[in-house]
Amino acid sequence: MDQMSAVWGNAESPTRDRVERQELERRLLIMTCHLKHDESRLAPAQMGEAGRMLLRADLKQGMKEVTVPFTLVKNPRTEMWFVEDVDLRPAREFCTRPSAPRS
Repeated sequence: MDQMSAVWGNAESPTRDRVERQELERRLLIMTCHLKHDESRLAPAQMGEAGRMLLRADLKQGMKEVTVPFTLVKNPRTEMWFVEDVDLRPAREFCTRPSAPRS
């Protein structure tokens, strides 16, 4: 989880430097559930407002396919890019259990 937590943040700092450990672990668990995939493809990045970078990731999990938008922001002091926001709504069904077959 430490490696994953290093990429989430804002222009100021990584999220792990600003939130309590328990809250960070809860957020990372939710993101892991929604973003777990078998295959992925990134669309070319586009410039967003205020120097942000917009990425779209096409994710496939079994027969399910979704496109998840990410917003990245650069820390001006360290020149590191952080994932500032990800819209998990398209990947909600990645985090649900398959229905049991009816008999």
